[in-house]
Amino acid sequence: MRASEFTAKFGVDPRARFADALERHVRDGHLALDGDWIRTTHDGLLIVDSLLPAFFRSEHISDRYV
Repeated sequence: MRASEFTAKFGVDPRARFADALERHVRDGHLALDGDWIRTTHDGLLIVDSLLPAFFRSEHISDRYV
């Protein structure tokens, strides 16, 4: 995903809005930040469903949504 496309669509820079989650997933080797791109690594792609809750609003972190 290109951060600029997300910003154009939603009016917020995902690198700022999700900085903590992105940093954690990059550190764990599941995401890579490359200029304007936010990408899953090979390892991250294999577990992408488990990465997503870090980007949910707190009210959406429950068995219903996860």
